[in-house]
Amino acid sequence: MIAVFAFSFIGLLCISAPITVALGGSAMAYALISGNVPITTLIQTTFGGLATFPLLAIPLFMLAGNLMNEGGITPDLVRFARLLLGHIKGGLGLATILACAIFSAISESAPWDDETVELVEGLRGATIPAALKGTEASAYVGGQTAGYIDLATQIGDQLPRMIAIVVALSFVVLLIAFRSLLIPVKAAAMNLL
Repeated sequence: MIAVFAFSFIGLLCISAPITVALGGSAMAYALISGNVPITTLIQTTFGGLATFPLLAIPLFMLAGNLMNEGGITPDLVRFARLLLGHIKGGLGLATILACAIFSAISESAPWDDETVELVEGLRGATIPAALKGTEASAYVGGQTAGYIDLATQIGDQLPRMIAIVVALSFVVLLIAFRSLLIPVKAAAMNLL
């Protein structure tokens, strides 16, 4: 029975399904094939876990942000904040803060959530350039969370190359040490799993 879980999990990952879908799908396949859990219990548990308010609110917030961007409201809100506070000394910074407050930039999600990453990317890609349009000022999104997001992105970009180097070097070392092709090939295959 564990083979059903393993093969369905690996199969779903091979077709590029997200990890959450692969875990859920393989668990559902295991439960259906084992026959110990009724299908109604599986469905009720799945939908009961999805029926939480934060999970229901996230798509609506994303929809509202996309509607604001596509409808052209975003530059208008930034222009409004600039007109309201731009004439004050240091008004550009205040206008940026006001625009971010209008966009509800105070994230209630954890630093590693997808919403936080999208928020940082949205600030860097749309909000700050719109607020600084027509000025000589430059602004950056910084702080601990943004730094961690940048570090995770850089590590994620370099990770496949580092894994390939480690597997190749371990293959060469084992080939030299054991003078056999079978052991390094098995070790490389196990390292890749």
